[in-house]
Amino acid sequence: HHRYKRLLTLGPDILGGGIVHGVGSTSNTRARNHKGGRTTADILRINTKKKTALRSNQTEAGDRSAEDAEKEETVARDDCHPMASWQTKFYPTCNDVHTLDITAAGIDRDEQMADVLALGGKRIAWRYHTILVESTPAGDGDGDEIVVMKTLQWSKNFTGGDYATNQRDVVAMEQLSSSSRVVSPYGHCGVTVVNEYGYLGGADVYLGEDSSMQLSIVERLRFARDAALAIADVHAVHGEITGSTNSTALVHGDVRPWNLVVTYAPGRREELKRKHRRPESSDIVLKLHDFNAAKFVEWNATGRGICRFENNVCNMFRSPDECRNIPQDEKIDVYGLGHIIYFLLTKGQLPLKGSPLTSEERADFVRKGNSAIAASLSDYYGRSDDPSIVAMRLAMIAAERFEPSKRASASTVAKILSHAYHVVKNETLRQDYYDAMNATTVRKPR
Repeated sequence: HHRYKRLLTLGPDILGGGIVHGVGSTSNTRARNHKGGRTTADILRINTKKKTALRSNQTEAGDRSAEDAEKEETVARDDCHPMASWQTKFYPTCNDVHTLDITAAGIDRDEQMADVLALGGKRIAWRYHTILVESTPAGDGDGDEIVVMKTLQWSKNFTGGDYATNQRDVVAMEQLSSSSRVVSPYGHCGVTVVNEYGYLGGADVYLGEDSSMQLSIVERLRFARDAALAIADVHAVHGEITGSTNSTALVHGDVRPWNLVVTYAPGRREELKRKHRRPESSDIVLKLHDFNAAKFVEWNATGRGICRFENNVCNMFRSPDECRNIPQDEKIDVYGLGHIIYFLLTKGQLPLKGSPLTSEERADFVRKGNSAIAASLSDYYGRSDDPSIVAMRLAMIAAERFEPSKRASASTVAKILSHAYHVVKNETLRQDYYDAMNATTVRKPR
């Protein structure tokens, strides 16, 4: 096992209390992340298992107050119940989290352990370095590993809702720990979450209009496919109780370009460092993160169906379902996926960007059944017969249907993009497939 060059103890006062409702971790077990290879989890002594959380002392998600739960959770009805046991449990790893020292920020880089990565509405995201005495067997040079630690901002007060939000974030990631398209969780305590770092930044920046990456349309098709597969992985987490095993139990709830990070494909970081080469598109992958708006879908045992929820928020990125405040399901994620595909297709543009409409007018535009994508897509992308563009156009149409019942599933969108990428890359595009795809156009709203 690797040794630390420097590691101080982080007390519970720095974590804003650290221990929630007397729950701590007594586990000192080392474990290897099941995705394979040497990982930060090895270095930090944080154990993560496929489909199971680290079994330290257990607490119920219902520990938050009833008032906060009412504000944070889905529509409460007496006949709605969790459809899976993981929806009501979480497994903090407080002892492991407390070994991370963020008080060393601001000193010389040779000794620096942490610096501020981003500032959100309530949380700070820290980039935490683990600097080892010796180089690793992989030969990555300075032995520097990085994770992300998210903590509550110093100026914010602790609420039950903050604990519930962070619990959802880490429990959702843990349920998706077998997916290579979702960032891995490494630890959680109170309102602090430690997870995998996206070495190249957010997709909104790294793949945006100011990006130095010169992506071909086929490469953009690949990233669109990967984004769709990530959402499909989320929706593949199903219920456990009788009748719910084919129903989606987890919804991301905030699918936007900046909730995707860009990082190195397995093994590529070390090789690029050895060769002193900048990454190309084949060296990088997209991963979904930030599940603090996630919804744990409940089951109606009486009606034998899911209990739809209400996500009472409306802006230019939200679905008509949310803007109309009607009962919702996983299709709100699919609508957001359509915006991501548009972003990748148009080299970093967002629907209605540059429009004279105010934010409220844009929201009302969507609420009335208009497609922001159809209104924004240029004639070049709307009428091109390039098979990659046609596939992305078809996927957007399928994802942006006004009525959620007519909207495609994430897996269907992923299949459209995956098949197109396969046939384009292999230059075996069948004529009938090409003709069918080429027949799709995006009509401007009246």
